Amino acid sequence: MTEVPIAITLAPAHRTPAGVSAASKLLEELDIHVTVVGAATISARVDPGAFKAVFGVEPQTMPARPPSGRDFGAPAGFASEVDLRIPPKLQGIAERINVQAPATRV
Repeated sequence: MTEVPIAITLAPAHRTPAGVSAASKLLEELDIHVTVVGAATISARVDPGAFKAVFGVEPQTMPARPPSGRDFGAPAGFASEVDLRIPPKLQGIAERINVQAPATRV
């Protein structure tokens, strides 16, 4: 649980190979490490210290959830109840940025 996983949804005008490439470069300039790119979204990871510097808030931690009668629990990780603010460098390029909470094991 060292880096915060985030998802960036690109604005419709930037959902092109050139737009994804440009957005990826800007993310790297912000110390956000791109892990996977798609046609409209980018998955990335960011160090908690850089997270606060970029988004202006501390990342919220989630404890591990043990197995229950319905599933096999979830690992510890990070979460956010709201979308993150879009940094000035990504204004007009990113439509939404949010923290990816740990998956429930089923």
